[in-house]
Amino acid sequence: MITALIFAAILIVLIISHEWGHFITAKLFGIRVDEFGLGFPPRIASFKKGETTYSLNALFLGGFVKIFGEEGEGNDDPRSFITQKAYIRLIITFAGVCMNMILAGILLSFAFYIGVPHPLDESAITPGQEIRIQIADVSKDSPAEAAGIKRGDVIKGILENGVVEQFRRTTDVQSFTQAHKGQTIILVLERGKNPLEKAVMLRENPPENEGVMGVALVETNIVHYSVMGSIVAGFSYLGTVTKELVMSFVDYIANAVNGRPTEAQIGGPVRIAQMTRDVIPLGIPYILNFAAVLSITLAVINALPFPALDGGRALFILIEKIRGGKRIKASSEATAHMVGFFLLIALMVIITFNDIVRLFGAQ
Repeated sequence: MITALIFAAILIVLIISHEWGHFITAKLFGIRVDEFGLGFPPRIASFKKGETTYSLNALFLGGFVKIFGEEGEGNDDPRSFITQKAYIRLIITFAGVCMNMILAGILLSFAFYIGVPHPLDESAITPGQEIRIQIADVSKDSPAEAAGIKRGDVIKGILENGVVEQFRRTTDVQSFTQAHKGQTIILVLERGKNPLEKAVMLRENPPENEGVMGVALVETNIVHYSVMGSIVAGFSYLGTVTKELVMSFVDYIANAVNGRPTEAQIGGPVRIAQMTRDVIPLGIPYILNFAAVLSITLAVINALPFPALDGGRALFILIEKIRGGKRIKASSEATAHMVGFFLLIALMVIITFNDIVRLFGAQ
C-alpha cells in the first residue's frame, strides 16, 4: 500500500508539474485555457474555475492542457494559440519539458540538503568518522543477486556464531570473502534504516572482473549541504544525469537500428512501480533522487520530435517558420498527432505487457 501511494504521488507530481508549465505560460501570454486534465478521458470528476475546467480522468497515463486554438480554431481571436507568434508558441510548447527539469533540480537539491551518501575522500578521513561500506553495483546472476542484495545496501558486518563481527573498510570485506570462498556466509546489512541479514554462497571461481560475491563496493559517508550548496549541487547533478540519460538513449536507439544487443531495458508503469518498491527502504534522499530521474526522463522523452509529444508539436511550428510562415493544414497536423498518440499508447501497452511477463518470469 505504501509503495502504491508513493508511486501514485510521484506520478501525479510529475504530471501536474509538466502540464502546469503549459498552463501557466499560456495564461501569462493571455491565451485561453479550456481544460487542465489529470489522466485522459473518460472523465471521472471535474470543476470549473473561471474559464478553465479542471478534470480527473480514468486513463491514468499522463495529463493534458486543452489550450484554445491548439487544434487550429480561433484564427481571428487574439486569445487563440494559433494566432500567436512562433516564439510564443514554442515557449508554451516546451514549458512542460522545462518544468520537469526545474522540478528535478529542486528534488535533487532537497536530497543534497537532507544528506546523501558521498564517496569518501581518503585525505579527508578524520578519527572516529563513520565509514559506510556501500553496495555500488550488483552483478547479474551473481551470489549477491541471488541472495537479494541490492544496490545501495550498506554492509555492516558478518554474523558468526551469533556474534556480529563488524567491517570497517572495504578491504576487510574483500579479505574475509576471499578467505571463505566456496562457503555460505551471513552478511549483516542496512537498507535505509532497516537491518537485514542475507545468506550468501561465495563463488570459488568467479567470472573475470567479478569478485566471489559479485558486488562493487564503495566507501561513503553522509554529506549534508547548506541551502545554497544544495541548490548548486542539485542543479549541477541535474546536468550530469541529463547528459547520461541522453547518451544512454542515443546508444539504445543506435544499437536497435544496427541490430546490436543492448543491456538497457525500457520499462513502463509496472517497471517503475517495481523500482519504487525497491527504492523506498533506502530512505527519502533515494526516493527524491529516483523521482528526479523520472522527471528528467519524462522531459527528455517529451522533447523528442515525434507527433503527439511536445517535440513533435514544436517541429510543426519550426516547419511553418521554414516555409516562411505558411502553416500546415490544421486537420493534417491534428491527424499526425492523433496517429502519434495511438502509436504511443500501443507502445505503452507492449512495454507494460513485457514488464508483466518479466515480473512473473522472475518469480
